[in-house]
Amino acid sequence: MAQTPNIITPKEVALDSKGAFQRTWYRFFDSLSSLSGKLAKPITVAGGSILTTGALDSGSTLSIANSPPKTLLGNSQTTEAQPTPQTVDLSSLSFQNGTLAAVSLPAQTLAGNASLGSAPAGAINVGPGLVLDSTTRTLSASGGGGGGTSGAGLALIETVAFWGM
Repeated sequence: MAQTPNIITPKEVALDSKGAFQRTWYRFFDSLSSLSGKLAKPITVAGGSILTTGALDSGSTLSIANSPPKTLLGNSQTTEAQPTPQTVDLSSLSFQNGTLAAVSLPAQTLAGNASLGSAPAGAINVGPGLVLDSTTRTLSASGGGGGGTSGAGLALIETVAFWGM
């Protein structure tokens, strides 16, 4: 036969200088309910995370950490790791209305590498004997143009170069 469970009654007997009296168990439940929603030990957010460092406790607020200007969050390591601020090379990349894009080149320039070694593409100035047509995006030789080479002279140079003279 099953036993009847011992159910706590809402009152208990207590003694004081005047004798016995009844008091309620609600004070016990009230003290337990005051601990509701609290952690025995605070949870700490690691400093390398995207969140600000601090302890999670009753009434605390988590917020996103500020990142340095002109950086992106990423992992440039060769192994898996937490994202950290990655510096943006502003000579080749730029932020345009919140979008990362190639940096704008000055007018009348070409993109290339004019150095003797490997390097990122940079602006190459168009000389006075050349014309860069913005509509057709073609580079043409001009007659004269301050470069000292006329149209006929340029044709002669091209012919000599072609025949290897």
